[in-house]
Amino acid sequence: MCITTTEKRMSKIINAVMPFVPYIVMGLMIAACILSCGAFANGKQQGVFDIIFKIAKYICGVLGVIFIMVGIMRYVIAHNNESGPDMQKAAQMLATGLVLIALGVVVSTSFFQSILPDELAP
Repeated sequence: MCITTTEKRMSKIINAVMPFVPYIVMGLMIAACILSCGAFANGKQQGVFDIIFKIAKYICGVLGVIFIMVGIMRYVIAHNNESGPDMQKAAQMLATGLVLIALGVVVSTSFFQSILPDELAP
């Protein structure tokens, strides 16, 4: 089938954004390291784990939303082109985004944080 100009634009946007995702994650991890230094200086190890859990939740949420948005765009493009394998890849990308968001929710629950050793409990 014929690819429209809108599909070409969406494809260009996807191809332009995807290479920067690892750098965004790396920047968030560096920010986590910088924030955790202040928590260790005061002897508050629980604060470090709280910060790490919050940052992990945000990373999972942001990456999940990015995967879902890109997956939806790819699914629409594949559906218009009637390409079965591309539709399956887009569905896998959507599922990955949902799993990342669910992982962020699990990390932010109090049950997951209660698994920490007793020495680190507040």
